[in-house]
Amino acid sequence: MVESEPPDREAVFDLGPGSRHLSNSIWQLDSISRKMRILGLYAVGLMALLLLLTLMNLSGKAFFLDFAFARLSLFFSIAAALCIFIVLVMRDSLRRRGNALFEELSDELQWYAIGDHRGEARSGSTSRPPLEIRVVLRSYARTTDLPMVPGRYGEAIYMATAFMLVLADVATMTVVKYY
Repeated sequence: MVESEPPDREAVFDLGPGSRHLSNSIWQLDSISRKMRILGLYAVGLMALLLLLTLMNLSGKAFFLDFAFARLSLFFSIAAALCIFIVLVMRDSLRRRGNALFEELSDELQWYAIGDHRGEARSGSTSRPPLEIRVVLRSYARTTDLPMVPGRYGEAIYMATAFMLVLADVATMTVVKYY
């Protein structure tokens, strides 16, 4: 899949009064979308690291790992879980700001396509917003979900999974005796 080029920040779409502000908002939404995509990938990578560390701790005897390594692995598991939490909080903050921009841009573009700001519909208006704007809006709508866990409770599922993996590490430390 080929990434689209970011919209030109200086480009002003001829959408009537306030077009410069609209262009700036579109650029901001595209920037938020890209940051959310990167943070989502960070969350997946950190979750994979946490899973790997947990599996190593659970099978520590099979790898003849000593207790010092297990403690170090537990430390990194807790650090990874905290990093996941921080990444998800940052992503949620961006998502909230992006949702506000998305809704306002959608309203502006609907007013442009249907009628003017006074609520008067244009007669026979079949105009559509430029393709670049529609692509940015659709791209943002698709990046609001976390990778591999779509839906509004994605962040909660990631955090619950991270917490359970850390608990598994702690339980392993108390139950398994390392040589």
